[in-house]
Amino acid sequence: MKSQINYPEFIERYLDGEMTGQELIWFEKELDSNEWLQKELRLRKKVNQAIQDEDYLKFSNELEDAYASYMNESNNASGGKRKIIVAGSVFATVLVAVILILSLTGKQYTNEQLFQRYYNPYESHITFRSADNDINTDLVLAMQFYENKNYNEALKLFESILQADPTRIGLNFYSGISQMEIKEYDQAGKSFNKVVEDRYNMYFEQAEWYLSLCYIITNQNDKAARLLEKIKSDHGFYHKEARKLLRKLG
Repeated sequence: MKSQINYPEFIERYLDGEMTGQELIWFEKELDSNEWLQKELRLRKKVNQAIQDEDYLKFSNELEDAYASYMNESNNASGGKRKIIVAGSVFATVLVAVILILSLTGKQYTNEQLFQRYYNPYESHITFRSADNDINTDLVLAMQFYENKNYNEALKLFESILQADPTRIGLNFYSGISQMEIKEYDQAGKSFNKVVEDRYNMYFEQAEWYLSLCYIITNQNDKAARLLEKIKSDHGFYHKEARKLLRKLG
């Protein structure tokens, strides 16, 4: 029955481009014939455009959960269809209030603020191999520097190891993080691009995410947006963060 469908969840997935195949065909048919759903979709689009703060995003998600819960309870009670309409009206009223508040505050983030909000240095996860004792010694020391936040010294050793053994693609990733920490963002972008271009390595997703942050802090918003769209579409580890960041980057 239509009254038992969790429309808010489908609306969010539709707006995020996460629907494909038969599910997408079904939802668009629902839109053609369901005036209430059309209104909710338009309203949700306005809310997404208005949201500029993670706290508001959290509130919006909580509001959706409460709305879905109310709908489910209404479905199990008498007069379920009428109550769903009432619930939709209440939900719409509250969301309109949220939009007005957000429009009045008009809070916008600079690229630097977005970077500070989403950037955190990557914790080291590296496997040492015993093929070359000299490189291993340097690598252990390099990772100790990295873990102790001595990024300049870590970077010197990463670069030395890579000169001797370019196959250690993961060290380009740690070099990139070290370069970000000392604010060499252009160089960091080059390091992450080496990881992304190699593609078949365990740091691929992480490198894409940090590369997008490099684009943001260097005001390359078009590149950042394209990469964040890809990260979101790939549904990898960072896809939720990419979706939130895209909304704020707007």
